[in-house]
Amino acid sequence: LKAYDIRIIKNRCLQFKLKGKTFLLKTPVMHNAYNALAAVSCGRFLKVPIGEIKKALEVFVFPNGRQTLSRKGPYRVIDDSYNSNPVSLKSAIHTLDNMKMRGRKILVCGDMLELGKQSEKLHKMIGRLLAKSQIDLVLTTGRKTRVIPKIVNQGTRKRRAYHCHALPDLNKHLKDYLVPGDVILVKGSRRLRLERVIDFLQKQNGK
Repeated sequence: LKAYDIRIIKNRCLQFKLKGKTFLLKTPVMHNAYNALAAVSCGRFLKVPIGEIKKALEVFVFPNGRQTLSRKGPYRVIDDSYNSNPVSLKSAIHTLDNMKMRGRKILVCGDMLELGKQSEKLHKMIGRLLAKSQIDLVLTTGRKTRVIPKIVNQGTRKRRAYHCHALPDLNKHLKDYLVPGDVILVKGSRRLRLERVIDFLQKQNGK
């Protein structure tokens, strides 16, 4: 199976075409097209009609922390805090980069853990990717992500990137920087518990 014409619709949904039909997912994260293809393949193997598969995908609600999109007061938040690895983080950056927003784009990025000897190399790769992106502010936290702001701030496009040694420091940067209309994507390995950033944004805005 091959999806085509993959696009983000109104910064809320992912749309793609497959076998002449248009599919819609309640997520703006582009790599979920691959997950949807796996679901379609399983459904077809079990002889479920393609129309029923399409309807099931359209009503599927993603669990908290897995690319869920919500509003926290005047901000949009993509909560992808459940876990992180090089493939899913690259996809998240690509998604945020391709969203069409009036406000600014902010990435809160925690460590990718359990990468062994490749850890520093892969975190530097993320830094180079961010340096080429249209993301306006990058806030990193954790031991492994220290290399990312150094690389991002060397990029040709004017942007800001900071490493935060603790969660209160990160939250303060957000509080001082955010303006209505901004979108914040939160991504990190499970051990960092970055869902606490989502909780902070919620408490700040009372929703």
